[in-house]
This record gives sequence, structure tokens and C-alpha cells, in this order.
Amino acid sequence: MSEKESIDVVIVGGGQAGISLSYYLQQQKIPHIILERERAFSAWHNRWDGFNANTPNWMNTLPVLSSNQFPANDPKGFATKEELVNYFEKCLQEVRPPIKTGVEVYKITQLNNGVWQISTQDTVYEAKNVAVCIGAMSTPKIPENATNISSTVPQIHSCEYRNPDQITTKSVLLVGSGSSGVQICRLLCSSGKFDKIHLAVSNILVLPKHILGIQTHKFLHFFGLFDIRNNSILGKLMYSNLETKGDPIMRPAPNDLSKLYGVHIYDRFTEAQGSLLHFADGQTLETDDLTIIWCTGFHGDYSFI
Repeated sequence: MSEKESIDVVIVGGGQAGISLSYYLQQQKIPHIILERERAFSAWHNRWDGFNANTPNWMNTLPVLSSNQFPANDPKGFATKEELVNYFEKCLQEVRPPIKTGVEVYKITQLNNGVWQISTQDTVYEAKNVAVCIGAMSTPKIPENATNISSTVPQIHSCEYRNPDQITTKSVLLVGSGSSGVQICRLLCSSGKFDKIHLAVSNILVLPKHILGIQTHKFLHFFGLFDIRNNSILGKLMYSNLETKGDPIMRPAPNDLSKLYGVHIYDRFTEAQGSLLHFADGQTLETDDLTIIWCTGFHGDYSFI
């Protein structure tokens, strides 16, 4: 029998959004609780070794610390996993939110009286308001055309990758050339552990580091491109492209990896037939002694609401 607990606001998720919301609710003295299935900022703790942010540090701050504090104390830099975790831990110490970790929310329903019920493994919370702060893209996505790949071929998603020691085969195929694909590819190449590394690219925009001598993200921010709403004409165009192509990346681009490390580049992965993987450009790849890392992004899952 689950216990029951009533509170004004339940926040689901203890990442940037959840911790920042707690900060503002505390200022208004509104009773609330954060329910987090792992630990605060778990997505950042779980990044791979050698991870670097795809956006500059001035974009990766939270309002809970003074405006002159940045990850690695460098507003223009691109922080490592360790630098980001250190910054977010400082935010956590500053906010000291009422957070319960290791709590899985598996169902959210609204009663006839308008009250929300938030069901966990051992407690049912009743709240006037619920804030779902699990991120827009939280569930790993693997393409349907991967179902025919033999179960004997080792496969992991980028969210499961940590370092080259996980991989025991002589060759690796990374599917997807977004930020995770090119970063992990570069790290695998640098390890010198593999005979051959393959990369199946996706049609993702590669941004230059500077435009007219200005850091690209500053340039985009100056022209208000980060403030465009998704229901505007330009916003619909931009966001539809992001959904189909993925977020733009900074270099190295796939061609850079090919020139520097001899990475074999393929077009988009299309299907598997027996021991052969097929790609849109007509190339094929044998799965013998091959590990596949799916760097194919995430999708939202709000089915528990």
C-alpha cells in the first residue's frame, strides 16, 4: 500500500530546469519537492569520458549563481564533462533543493477536483501543480531499420558509451554524425585501439567557430535566432529542420575525421541483410568483429502522464 503525501508543487526531474524552478519557488516560499529517478544533474554525470559541450559556457549557466560565474571560469570556452558537473554541483549547493533521488515517477493523473496525483514506487503525491522537467529529448532513439541486425553484433546507444575499453571488437561503426557521433568517433580514433573506424553520416549542419571574427553562437544570439518561437513562420522552419536533421555541430566534421584519422565515411544507414549493413550511397559493411554505436539522438516520452 503506497503512502500518500500532499504538497503544493511536485517537480519531476532534477536537472537544470528542475533545480532552477526550485530556486524560484523557494524565493516565493512555495512548498514543493523534486522527484529525481537517479541523482541531480544525472545526464551530465553520465556523459562519456572526454565529453565537451557543443555550446560555449556563457550559454550553459543557471540563474542561481552570480552572472560572472561560468563553467571552467571561461565564458567563451567549451566545458568538459568534469567542468560542467563541477559547475552544476555548485548550483546544487547554492539552491539546496528539497529533492528525493532514486525515485521513479511512473504515472501522473488529474483527479476530478483538479488535483494531480503523482505515483512513485512507494508514495503517491497529491499536488496543486506539477512541473515535468525531464527534458524534451530524454529517451534513446534507434532507427527501426536496425531490427534486422543480428543479436550477435554488439550494439550500444551513445548514452551508454563511456570509453573505448567498453568495446572489444577490432572495428567500430558509429551511426550519426551529430555532436555525439563526431566526438565519440574522434575519441575512439585517438585511443589507437581499433583497426578500422566507420562513420555513417547524417545531414547535419556544421557551424564555423567564427563569423566575421565573432564567435558563431554570439553572432546567432545577437540576431535573436535563439529567441525565435517554434510557432512562428521562421521557427517552424528552423525546428522542423532540427527534428529531422539534428542540432548543428561544431567541427570536427566527418570529412575532418576522414582526413586526420582515416575514418571511412558512409551515407545514411538504410538496412541490414544477413551480415551486411547497407547505406544510402550503395556501400556495404560486414558486421564481423564490429561494434555499432548508435549516435542517433533521443525523443521525448511523456506516456506516463
